[in-house]
Amino acid sequence: MSELLKKLKDDLHLGKNKRDSSSSSSDSSDDEDNDKGAVISSLDSDDTKFKCALKKNCREGDHKKRTTGSKKVEYKKKQWHDKCFVCEVCKTDFSNKSFLYKEKNLYCRSCCHDKFAPKCQKCSKNILNEVLKYDGGAYHKDCFVCHTCRLTLAGKKFMKHDGNLVCTDCYSKSYAKTCHSCTKAVMGDVIVFEDKHWHKDCFVCHTCSSSLAGNKFLKSGEHLKCEKCAR
Repeated sequence: MSELLKKLKDDLHLGKNKRDSSSSSSDSSDDEDNDKGAVISSLDSDDTKFKCALKKNCREGDHKKRTTGSKKVEYKKKQWHDKCFVCEVCKTDFSNKSFLYKEKNLYCRSCCHDKFAPKCQKCSKNILNEVLKYDGGAYHKDCFVCHTCRLTLAGKKFMKHDGNLVCTDCYSKSYAKTCHSCTKAVMGDVIVFEDKHWHKDCFVCHTCSSSLAGNKFLKSGEHLKCEKCAR
């Protein structure tokens, strides 16, 4: 039996699809482009305070190396040899491209997104803007859709059927059981007796209309009756 998904508002940001703090590196206050503070200047041999931020990974072989005529880059109160000012992952230099600064390291946009952006549970691609969260997974808005009609489920109620998410309209039309009493679709809890289905509120005594759910009852011909009315 398909179950109505619980805690919908906790699992999915209905109507308030908040951006996950790691969904887009460019949205974090810790991320800045190189045109917002990086300064390139000459590195002279008498600059005794210079120490390349890469330290033992310095591409010059010595993080204190100073050569007259060379360049240094200053950013976030740190300094690098110009050839050491590169992406933490792919080592691409930033001479002609922007960078992002996150968790005290430098990244090109591609590597930063690969490292920090959540991956969509559906398409496996990075999510760089809005993130929809459900059941421990993250989704693009355009990937979080009804299995049947393919329309987005963002901001909507939905059901789970055979492991797939289905909007309530499609569930009602294609998958829901029909109540034996009112003949309408049973969308939530369903009561089953002799291969017939009822809404909880429809499963009542034929004579007095008291609820039979959780109570003893008897079958009288084609009708169900509570113990009192069946006497």
